[in-house]
Amino acid sequence: MSWVEDNYDNYQASEYLNKGGHMTENQTNAIIKNPNTKKALAVLQKFALMEAQYKALEKESKEAAELIKQSMIDTGVTKVSIDTEKLSGFITLAERVNYKADDIMDVDVKYLKSALDTEKIKAQAVLTGSLPDGITESLSYYIVKKFKVLS
Repeated sequence: MSWVEDNYDNYQASEYLNKGGHMTENQTNAIIKNPNTKKALAVLQKFALMEAQYKALEKESKEAAELIKQSMIDTGVTKVSIDTEKLSGFITLAERVNYKADDIMDVDVKYLKSALDTEKIKAQAVLTGSLPDGITESLSYYIVKKFKVLS
């Protein structure tokens, strides 16, 4: 068999997906009821291709988001707004505060439940300007993205 013959089904599935194809209820029923038929195998192949494309795009998106987040942290930019003819939205750098006990035995019982009561710890830090004994604070960052594709 030639490369074209070997990859024709993948090519067809790819073309189908590139044209906005999606799985129908009948196709999904074919997979479940008769999984070894030619039709079901073709649908499974389309699904597998969709999953592979999704995973590749998801990986690229996560890598891009991490680069954007790091760039925003490095430059001190907290929000980027996008407003063009075809796209509107924003990317915001958000900050999360985490609290951790250096040694849980050193923490006052009023700051404990089954684990640390971070709400009480945060309230104490806001009120007094300092953390309770035995508590350390760390920050983590993440980005919030919201886009709307305009037609």
